[in-house]
Amino acid sequence: MTTSEEAQEQQRVDQVAHAIGQRIAKTDADYQAAHQELRNVLQNYSENTSVNWFEVDDRIETSAELQQQRALVSRLTENQNIIQDQLDTFKNLQNLRTLVASISKIPVKPTASHFTLALPRSLMTIKIS
Repeated sequence: MTTSEEAQEQQRVDQVAHAIGQRIAKTDADYQAAHQELRNVLQNYSENTSVNWFEVDDRIETSAELQQQRALVSRLTENQNIIQDQLDTFKNLQNLRTLVASISKIPVKPTASHFTLALPRSLMTIKIS
């Protein structure tokens, strides 16, 4: 690879890393908003539902309100979980880029038939989830 190709590739990698950083910031803000919305619904759960068991039609109405609240909480929880998964994915991509950048700075020693990679102790236990 020539120097100009390496520079172009580095520029592309830097652009991708910047885009990932922006997505992390946006997704983190989305997650905080989803979490707050879920907390608000859970805190106001009893205020949004009136329980009345005296008449048959009141029981039906109460049951419908409870089902509606459960469905809302379920939808908000699922939304929060999806956003959390996206955030985790972006953070893993960012960590992977950092790892690759660290590894690319490690000296590689060629031997007769293979290459020996001298990994620092800090990189020997890497957890990617």
